Amino acid sequence: MRLLDLQAAILYEDNHLLVVNKPAGIPVQGDKTGDEPLVEMLQRLRQKLEEKPGAAYVAPVHRLDRPVTGVCVFAKTSKAAGRLSDQFRNGIPHKKYLAWLMPRCDQPEKPLPAEGELFDQIKKKPGGTSLIVPADDRQGKPSHLIWRLLKQGNNRVFVEVELGTGRHHQIRVQFASRGWVVVGDKRYGSKRALPDRSIALHAAEITLNHPISGQSITIQAPPPASWTEWGPHTGRKL
Repeated sequence: MRLLDLQAAILYEDNHLLVVNKPAGIPVQGDKTGDEPLVEMLQRLRQKLEEKPGAAYVAPVHRLDRPVTGVCVFAKTSKAAGRLSDQFRNGIPHKKYLAWLMPRCDQPEKPLPAEGELFDQIKKKPGGTSLIVPADDRQGKPSHLIWRLLKQGNNRVFVEVELGTGRHHQIRVQFASRGWVVVGDKRYGSKRALPDRSIALHAAEITLNHPISGQSITIQAPPPASWTEWGPHTGRKL
């Protein structure tokens, strides 16, 4: 990704906070692929724009999955990083997502109500997948979300999701367990991947407390330009 494009993706910035609209396909932090992560790109961008002779401080305080787009928060000082990390650890930020869902390829289609809540126990498996487990599984963590149906088509729906908890792959696995999968998410049952290897899940909004002033701020990110009236193309006619 070009630094010029990354600069255009900045949603909010001050002396302590840096928030960007994360593109799909880029890891927030380094992983086994060796691909340059978003945090290192932002360090290079800050170094260039501020003409710093040495390394520029940028630290991630939460994560978005590699194929997911949207609001991603970074700290520009160690003090801000500590305070923001505490907020995320304690579940203070309020997060809203947008998602296109379609019936799982391996299950019969079930209708999705206009709104609802999901409560589950989620366990992360070795290899990067999560699953729902019984309530008495000690490795499971309580997971909660609320959704609202925004649009309904022949074979996909558009929903807004508010997270009550922030578990690994939470939105993806909770909907998949009910017979609906995020468009393009082959890991949890989508028949086809999207051409750019993204999934139709977007972190649209976050509300948190500024790490220095304590003031509540809300930051929004527009969904990907590739999303049409009926979401991203999967390579087949809807």
